[in-house]
Amino acid sequence: MDLGSVLAKIDRACEHTQAIKNEIRAWGDRQPYFITRDVNANSTVYRLIANIGIEPPLQKWTLMVGDAIHNLRSALDHLIYAVAVYEASGQNPPPDENRLSFPICDSPEKFRDSSGKIKSLSAGIRTAIETCQPYNRRHPDLPPLLSILAVSDNTDKHKMLRLAQSAIVKGNVGFVGPGALNANSVTFSANAGEIKNGTEIITGIFQSPTPDMEFQSIDVAVVIALCHGKRDPSGPDGSDRTDVSSLFALLTKEVRDVVRIVADASK
Repeated sequence: MDLGSVLAKIDRACEHTQAIKNEIRAWGDRQPYFITRDVNANSTVYRLIANIGIEPPLQKWTLMVGDAIHNLRSALDHLIYAVAVYEASGQNPPPDENRLSFPICDSPEKFRDSSGKIKSLSAGIRTAIETCQPYNRRHPDLPPLLSILAVSDNTDKHKMLRLAQSAIVKGNVGFVGPGALNANSVTFSANAGEIKNGTEIITGIFQSPTPDMEFQSIDVAVVIALCHGKRDPSGPDGSDRTDVSSLFALLTKEVRDVVRIVADASK
């Protein structure tokens, strides 16, 4: 089976991804943000505040992200075409040329409804494609990766994807200072949403005035993330965004895995 165009699409997505990572790294090397501390008048509320000195070119990066997403999604459609040519003993174009595409469905019912896209393929290939569907390939923390890919690609056709600055907090949140501390004396909250200039990243609230305290062992990084929705839209848990570098590593691996599964089913 000739997977040349499939691999070329994946490689092109990787080129876009590397270009995005290079630009984000260059932005970070300019020290575009810094964190300041704010304390209220009676020393009961301590905050860490993000100060963005150099705004990232989010629109430019969004266009680059869209290109990378589209190449990964197209690789799956190229895969279906390559399989069809292979199963047609090299006939190119293959039967149903204009209907062929890789379905991405979130339920067995929707997969059956989209069966026309792959009806000319063998039963073994169709079964392999179904095993790769989002309802069969869950992710423990994110929505199914092929769902993120499909939704992002469709969104990019009609409007801009949403990139956002988000904070990653490393280390245990705590305080040091002259005040007496116990497990119930202070409560913490972290901002999991979009970070802009002046956004509170972490807030610590003491039950009584506790002056001269300092945040301990806190390492805050501002990353560029793609917003994609939660794993469980109806639940309170789960992040609705993932930093671009990590997400593209996951998406690229998922596409490569799907290509391998479907190609192996043709042997």
